[in-house]
Amino acid sequence: MIFIEDSPEEVLEKAKKAEGKLEGKTDLLIKQLSRKFGLLPVDLRKKISEADQYQLDLIAESIFDFKSAGHTLKTFNRDYAKKPGSCYDRVFVYITCQTKHQAGGYSNASYA
Repeated sequence: MIFIEDSPEEVLEKAKKAEGKLEGKTDLLIKQLSRKFGLLPVDLRKKISEADQYQLDLIAESIFDFKSAGHTLKTFNRDYAKKPGSCYDRVFVYITCQTKHQAGGYSNASYA
């Protein structure tokens, strides 16, 4: 969770930690889908590698429902539109709010 009173270094550290978690989840999902379906199509691997936290969570929750790698890709294209609220969106909001706070515009509030 990022707080307005966090220093820029703390925000950067939290963003790096979130990015590491995202990379770990991406790797795990690719391994699990590869084990279930064999060699994955390049376009599916690319979509998973570029997915945000929301999309990866949806894939993880649906992994047992997928019938094939193609079904996974169709579901991904149809149902997993990017939603706002990714880690980077929150860091951007934090930086924007922090700048306004320093100018006297915002009170102590947290953004998660």
